[in-house]
Amino acid sequence: MMTAAKPDPGSDRTVVISRTFAAPRALVYRAFTDPEILSSWFGPRGFDVPVCELDVRPGGRLKIVMRGPDGTDYPNTGTYLEVEPERRLRYTNEMDDHPKSWHDMLAGHRGVPVGTPLEPPVATVEFSDVPGGTLVTITSTFATAGDRHAFLETGMRAGWAACLDKLAELAATDFTGEQARDIVMTRFIAAPVALVWSAFNDVDRISAWWGPDGFTTTAKKFEFRVGGEWVHTMHGPDGTDHPNRSIFREIVENEKIVYDHDDGSGTGPHMFRATTTFKSVDGGTEITHHMVFADPNERRRAAGFGAIELGYQHLGNLAAFVTGK
Repeated sequence: MMTAAKPDPGSDRTVVISRTFAAPRALVYRAFTDPEILSSWFGPRGFDVPVCELDVRPGGRLKIVMRGPDGTDYPNTGTYLEVEPERRLRYTNEMDDHPKSWHDMLAGHRGVPVGTPLEPPVATVEFSDVPGGTLVTITSTFATAGDRHAFLETGMRAGWAACLDKLAELAATDFTGEQARDIVMTRFIAAPVALVWSAFNDVDRISAWWGPDGFTTTAKKFEFRVGGEWVHTMHGPDGTDHPNRSIFREIVENEKIVYDHDDGSGTGPHMFRATTTFKSVDGGTEITHHMVFADPNERRRAAGFGAIELGYQHLGNLAAFVTGK
């Protein structure tokens, strides 16, 4: 196996491509590391991926075979150099088994004699939380500026754009292939269920932590019973007030809370049914917040204004309140 190109960000040997996806970082990372998911979006439109093998660990090997509309296979193999779960992947991209005609064509763009070996480029994929979802940054580092030029001339950016378009479409379905109406968030809290539950059933306690980072909450009515109302205003860090109304539909102590939520108008992306469940795990609590919207469009609107990111902040503030950390 040949020596891979060494990363040199910012040089004339690199190509950087980025895209933001309306999905949590954990799910987007999974789309790059789960063979079943990756094979559903990798490759330009019209291409299939009949082989997708990923041993996602430092030193582990990968093999992805793209099959073109004419039946031609384009095998990609490589070795994972770095794996930082949900943060960063770095791997070689070996194309030795691509068709000879492809290598001959690439050699012309590289400005080298036909048959000149191609040193494997190195791909670095980074995952970052941003408002509304996850930013993915893909940096490809080539051995020479000529190699970089050749890949750009043969449609590298267009190819990645087509792949990421397919990934964005899949992300909009929560990677299920169906237009999702729900958003699900889960967090482990290092505190017993009874203590976490107590942060929900008292107006002073729930008002002390409720909301994303920088928000405060003022309750006007709090009736913690089936059929009861919880009317409150969340005050944003920019001074904006956000009215909220919830009607409790089901309450099972230390297990589940179900409520219908809106902003008082009864319409729009703030209208959903929420189910919060509490599960004892390893001496702590696994809390899951599941929101179901009227239709996929309302769900997309909610995700678009940051419901997923803000929801995880919300659960983080709950954890800090309960544990005192």
